[in-house]
Amino acid sequence: MFRNKQRLIESSNKPVLATLVLNFLEKSEQNIRAAAKVKGRSYKNIISASNDGLSMKSIGPALISALDEASLNAAAANTSNSNNRFKEEALKESLKSYIMSN
Repeated sequence: MFRNKQRLIESSNKPVLATLVLNFLEKSEQNIRAAAKVKGRSYKNIISASNDGLSMKSIGPALISALDEASLNAAAANTSNSNNRFKEEALKESLKSYIMSN
C-alpha cells in the first residue's frame, strides 16, 4: 500500500522513528477505512474520522492496533546503516521494554 515506505525510512537516518511513524500511518489508515466501511462511511484517516463523528468505540481499537503493530515493527527496525546506530539501538531497546511491559 505504501509504495516508497522503505526508501523514506532509509533516507531519514532515523530508521526506528521513521519505521514507527510510517507504519503507524499506514496501519491506522487501513484500520480506519475498515471501521468506517462497517459503519457505511468513507473515512480515510483518524483525523477525518474523529472530526466528523466516527465513534470512539470504532476509532479506539483501530488506533490501539496500529500503535501495537507500529511499535513491533519499529523495535525490529534495521539500524545497521544508521549514522547514529547506538542511539537507534537504545531507542529499539526502550521500545522492546515498553512492549514487554504491556
